[in-house]
Amino acid sequence: MIDIVIISKDRACQLDLMLRTLYKHFKLKSNISVFYLASTPDYESGYSLLKNKYKNISLKKQINNFYDELLVLLNSLSNEYLLFLPDDVVFTGDIKEDDIQVKTFLRYSNIMNINLRVGKYLKYNYYNDTEEVLSPEIDSNGVYNWRTGRHVLWTHPMTTCCHIARRYDYISIIKNAGNSINLNCLEDFIIRNIPDKDLVVCYDYPKLVELCINIVNTTHMRRL
Repeated sequence: MIDIVIISKDRACQLDLMLRTLYKHFKLKSNISVFYLASTPDYESGYSLLKNKYKNISLKKQINNFYDELLVLLNSLSNEYLLFLPDDVVFTGDIKEDDIQVKTFLRYSNIMNINLRVGKYLKYNYYNDTEEVLSPEIDSNGVYNWRTGRHVLWTHPMTTCCHIARRYDYISIIKNAGNSINLNCLEDFIIRNIPDKDLVVCYDYPKLVELCINIVNTTHMRRL
């Protein structure tokens, strides 16, 4: 069983799209929680619609402090594995229990996580808008050494976006990230304090894509 924690701000429509694709493609047993912030009553009304639509999902609203309230949520979880997701991703391929990538990760504790953002045949560099070979050497089970990567998607082996990891690996880092005011700041802290593990697993192709059009974050900007 995997705990999925989705972070959302003012994007109920994008969250709905992500959840629809998650239910379609994510075949692993999971428990889903949404931690959201609605900055206006109009945005809140969107999340109210989702609460009625997805009655089996826990939607928890951020009231004051992002970090403190998120930590309370994480400490309430009990499953061994954890997947963080932002609300602006869309799943494009199935993730199943009998996948060799899943079996390999579950079998070997020295593997940090499953990276759903990358793939063995990924050749597009979004940040530079160029096509190039980006992947490190990847074996037949999808295992690679992230330290040999040549691009941020490979050299950031653990983030708050699209990595299935052991919960204790995440919690051991996040418990010291008290200055994180939003998801992006928390991700920065995780990237600087990753577990001492060299290996990560990926699929042949990314299992999701990120839709960067509707930006609600004001501390970290990126190319559209």
